[in-house]
Amino acid sequence: MKNMCVWAVTVVSCAAAAPAGASSGFEPPPVLATTEFVSPDRMQGEGYRLAPEAPTDGFRARFTIHSDHGVFQPVGSELLAVRLREIAALNELARMSKSGVFAASMKDEAVDTGQALKQAAEHPKETLQGVPSGVGRFFKRVERAGKTGVQKVQDQNAEREAAGESFGTEDAQQAAGEAAGTTADAMGLDEARRKLARDLGVDPYTFNPVLSKRLDEVAKAAFAGSVGVRVGASFVPGSVLVSTTKRASDWVWNTPPGDLKVAFGKEMRSLGASQETVDRFLRHPSYSLTMLVALQHALSELRGVEGLGEIGALALSAEHPDQARFVTLSALLLARMHGRMSFTRVEVPGPLAGRTASGELVVIGVVDYLTWNDKVGGFIDSVDTSGPRSFWTPGRVSPRARAELTARGVSIHDGSEVAPPGFSPTLKTKD
Repeated sequence: MKNMCVWAVTVVSCAAAAPAGASSGFEPPPVLATTEFVSPDRMQGEGYRLAPEAPTDGFRARFTIHSDHGVFQPVGSELLAVRLREIAALNELARMSKSGVFAASMKDEAVDTGQALKQAAEHPKETLQGVPSGVGRFFKRVERAGKTGVQKVQDQNAEREAAGESFGTEDAQQAAGEAAGTTADAMGLDEARRKLARDLGVDPYTFNPVLSKRLDEVAKAAFAGSVGVRVGASFVPGSVLVSTTKRASDWVWNTPPGDLKVAFGKEMRSLGASQETVDRFLRHPSYSLTMLVALQHALSELRGVEGLGEIGALALSAEHPDQARFVTLSALLLARMHGRMSFTRVEVPGPLAGRTASGELVVIGVVDYLTWNDKVGGFIDSVDTSGPRSFWTPGRVSPRARAELTARGVSIHDGSEVAPPGFSPTLKTKD
């Protein structure tokens, strides 16, 4: 197996002229009604309401949630589902914190929370503000033959600046959450925090700083007062990453972070990764421990398939949690499709793809709404045309993109056909 630190993609052909039946020009990314992704009955709920419009960037949608706990702008409807679950958890934690047992203990913690969020807002350079998070760059990697998986920062920034890609949203919140999530493990405090997250059905390593700090507050207050925490509602995980498998869930919620890192490294090395690669993942600022567990699970499901190192290289090239989440979700979907199609090789002609024994190239893209844009056009006209090609996404493809891709011999598989409801990024039931 190739070392997971190094990869190379061979450009089979340059962008070809549009085939017969395909039209020229590209469509602008639309601003869609949020109800295109979310059922009307979920547009508002306890302590929140969703903005009626969701701008897209040709791949994913950006949502705005106005809540009693602040304004959140998740990119991608899978992350939207996570944030809505977290708001429900925050509502529950707020109720708990007002009880007589917790109120006194949490007074000082509330001040610390406000200061942490104020710090994130006032020092954007320290919290990744302005770092592009778009995933369109993953559809351009055919142009980087011979480069390593961990692309030079200056090359990526130059490409994004030229393309006007600045679709970052929760940058400051995510960075603050990374810091807030490092709870001390003294005297079982970390265990109490993870148990609380489990009972609430949320990720204990969330990049959401509001939830992370609130988990800290309640866990500390409970420990200081020797009070058992009892959640008053039944919660189901809102994150695909947390609920990937029972084993993954048990790891994230029941294993101390140090032991979780050791287990992650052991599993990755068994898949052929070097210790250097493991260390790079564990130091990577865009991956939470939960993301790493989910990514490792996907790779384990693909064990024995040639080219696993290319997934590792693509994953290490992420520069933002949004990008890391996209790669992780794509790897999970690729692993699921492997159980259905039995890939012989993993390829990275841009986004993740699997090659079947019959020669079909199965391209995976966890997007919300794919439009016909220059990145998609350049990508699909540059990949190997020696065998059938197909594109699989749990999201949707615009009519124009569907027509253009079909004219180029690409079969489209989207929506409920691709993934079960628990995986699909949409919160709206398909007709």
